[in-house]
Amino acid sequence: MGKKRKVLNKTSKTEISEDIKKIREVNTELFFRKNKFETILASMADGLFTINDKFRITSFNRAAEELTGYKEEEVIGKSCKSIIHGELCHRVSCALNRSRKTGKPHLNIKTFIKSKKRGLIYISASTSALKDKNGNFIGGVETFHDMSALYKAEGEKNKLIAELQKINLELDHLNRMKSEFISVVSHELRTPLTAIKGYTELLLNNKYGDITNSQSEVLDLVSKKTDQLNNLIVQLLDLSRIELGKFELKKEFLTLNKIIKYSLENFQTIFKEKEIKCRVYKFKEPVWVIGNELRLTEVMNNLLSNAAKFTPSRGRIVISCKKTQDNLKVSVQDSGKGISEKDRKSVV
Repeated sequence: MGKKRKVLNKTSKTEISEDIKKIREVNTELFFRKNKFETILASMADGLFTINDKFRITSFNRAAEELTGYKEEEVIGKSCKSIIHGELCHRVSCALNRSRKTGKPHLNIKTFIKSKKRGLIYISASTSALKDKNGNFIGGVETFHDMSALYKAEGEKNKLIAELQKINLELDHLNRMKSEFISVVSHELRTPLTAIKGYTELLLNNKYGDITNSQSEVLDLVSKKTDQLNNLIVQLLDLSRIELGKFELKKEFLTLNKIIKYSLENFQTIFKEKEIKCRVYKFKEPVWVIGNELRLTEVMNNLLSNAAKFTPSRGRIVISCKKTQDNLKVSVQDSGKGISEKDRKSVV
């Protein structure tokens, strides 16, 4: 019996020694993990705190201290609601409480919390409930990032947008007033122009007595310039209609030869002064097109104006017309030096 007791004692001592060794290893591992956890918490840029199943704070990292103004020793054991004020720790809509019920984390929650030193600060937070292997709630963890600078920038951006919208409304109002003003003035200008045109025609038709050839040429020039002024007024009216959204381009049947003839009459004086010879290759018979006479004349005037400007004295301008299957092509060529190679790419 004595020998057996000694064997049992020896076995018990060995088992106890092994247990002590395992306990030390576990303690060492726990100590290592604790230090690792604390190091991670301390080095995080985002604030982080943990709670137990009673919503009492169990850890509070350095970034959380800086954001809230509370020291860790001030908050350990206190409810998160008493420290972090706002939506996140309001019991009815507490994100940690919602996570506890749903079992899912809540990420990127934008809200306000109260800082001890800075007052309300805007944060982006993520929360997650912690449960044991049986699914029982044992606590939670929350991280939060300071978004105050972004919130301020967003506020300034929204303020600028509101100001720009106000400015745009004012500009729209001013543009409408301008268009209405142009419309009224243009209509008022047409009245005296109509009278000038009418009296000029009466003089040209000898209604007030005979006139000399020189007087007839001058009056004819006045009549043409009156037409030009009237066309400018029509353009102003069209511009105001476009801005007011009331523009309607009226089209009619007309001949291309007529457009070329009207346009050439506007440049006869310039051609004479610069001794420019203008050769026109028109269609022998009228070719009908559908378009707006005023706008087509403007296009022709622009082409001839450019040609007259860059054609040297005693130069030459050639106008030619060509008919394709479905289109008419009008070309204006001059004897000027033309567009330089480097500028040709800019011509659309």
